[in-house]
Amino acid sequence: MGTSVETQTLRGAARAYLEFGRQLHEDVGAALPTCAIPSTAIPTPDGGFTATYGAAYTAVDLGARACADVFTAVGNALTRVANHYEDQEAENTKHPLLERLRFLS
Repeated sequence: MGTSVETQTLRGAARAYLEFGRQLHEDVGAALPTCAIPSTAIPTPDGGFTATYGAAYTAVDLGARACADVFTAVGNALTRVANHYEDQEAENTKHPLLERLRFLS
């Protein structure tokens, strides 16, 4: 028996979000380590440039990874919603009154 809510569509969206989150994690993990400013671009009297660049790099890294985590969380939430709808529909078909109506028909 199918469900009245489009759980297969929800599951498809969940898979897409989960895959995108996984791919984004991989892409960020591969791309960010290759990002750098040439040492010649850093002024001779540093004036805090290196620390500022390091902080900015860390912020970008954390932000990009958090974005990937959001997509993964949405995918997991959609999966839980689909599970909930399917469980509710299965429970509703077990209601004693419905069983009695089936017996009488």
